[in-house]
Amino acid sequence: MELLRSIISQLGVNHTFFMQFILIMICYFFLSRFLFRPILTLLMVREHKIEGVRMSADTMLFEHDHLAKDYKAKWREYEKRASESGDEVISEARVEAEKVIDEAESKGAEYLRSKRHDIETEAKKLSIELGNSSTEIEKLIRTKLLGD
Repeated sequence: MELLRSIISQLGVNHTFFMQFILIMICYFFLSRFLFRPILTLLMVREHKIEGVRMSADTMLFEHDHLAKDYKAKWREYEKRASESGDEVISEARVEAEKVIDEAESKGAEYLRSKRHDIETEAKKLSIELGNSSTEIEKLIRTKLLGD
């Protein structure tokens, strides 16, 4: 025991070391409880919402690809019918197929535009919401730390 005391005194460790250690631990637990945990919670919520929006975007792209495949299949069907018919029927089928494809492309593009707009709107809302939450947490932390 005497050896341990001599080593500690040679290192310059005195009774203030333990007080400093205790104060640092109190500060650490206080900050982790009232500062770090709410911020980490906000970041996790934000990450989950962003992941949901990404999954929604992936779903929309899949639906768009599926629609494009369907309309391409219809196009192939119209071409097959046209090749079996005379020249007049061929030209009519091409016109009709082009209309269907144009309609599908416009619907797909409109659908994609609307979903992109929805995603952008949702992302803006989330950004504003997280900004407001950050401000509220900042005020709460200030109030608890500074007692304002």
